[in-house]
Amino acid sequence: MTAASDLLEACLPLRRRSYATTAEAYRQAYTDVATTLPLFPPPMRHIDRPLPPHSATAPFLCTSGGRLERGTPDDVDELLAGYLVSGVSPAAPNIDVGGETVEVSSNGQARRALAAASAEGKSYWAACRAPVEHPSWWPVRAGAKAVPGFEHLICGEGASGIGMHRDRYREAEEPDRLVSTYLSLSRGRKHVLLLPPTDEGAAVAQQLGGEGCDDASGRASSQRACFPLLPSPDLLERVLAAGGFWFDLEAPTSAGGEALEGEEESEEEGEER
Repeated sequence: MTAASDLLEACLPLRRRSYATTAEAYRQAYTDVATTLPLFPPPMRHIDRPLPPHSATAPFLCTSGGRLERGTPDDVDELLAGYLVSGVSPAAPNIDVGGETVEVSSNGQARRALAAASAEGKSYWAACRAPVEHPSWWPVRAGAKAVPGFEHLICGEGASGIGMHRDRYREAEEPDRLVSTYLSLSRGRKHVLLLPPTDEGAAVAQQLGGEGCDDASGRASSQRACFPLLPSPDLLERVLAAGGFWFDLEAPTSAGGEALEGEEESEEEGEER
């Protein structure tokens, strides 16, 4: 079994689409019809107990995911009513509409902006604090190097994506530190690119995300470069040669299905479809 076949076995919705799992097959398909997607995921792991801190030194996938205590919203109305309210999200969310950052200072402003975007058929994403029940394997009590404050719900509509970035944690009077965290997908499809924190990984990130997509202080503005759904064979091979991964995750479009989990340690580009 390969990592790609393991993912297809665990993530049944992906079987509805055409994927290439070798660079040679992708190059041939790209030349012929250019509709076959790349599927080069990290390995699948089966975990049923907490991981020791710092034991996961590379990305992996698993089927044991986190859970939103208030449930997964199926549309913008459920998002606005269930999460962007006082007592649930303690601060205004980060939102992006049509590829542009929208500054909001309250949940009320965010609700109005997202409701308008959805009504007008514009793509958007929103990231808000939300109560999360972590998977059993997540090392919540990892001491000084834990990953605090990353309990976020990220929702999108249309071809939206946060863009190339590295997760980082900031504390007062302390230098930023890069962190590894996890992603649980509950609805829709996510295109994912993971790159290692190396010089070559950073160079590929710049090629994909544009100059300054993630500098020493983090990306200062919304992602502008469009994520390529079908990368050129040369670009895909450069990602793979750098030690990266390029793959999709897909979850049921309504309640009743399992989420798929990913543990990340790298730069990451994700785009919702």
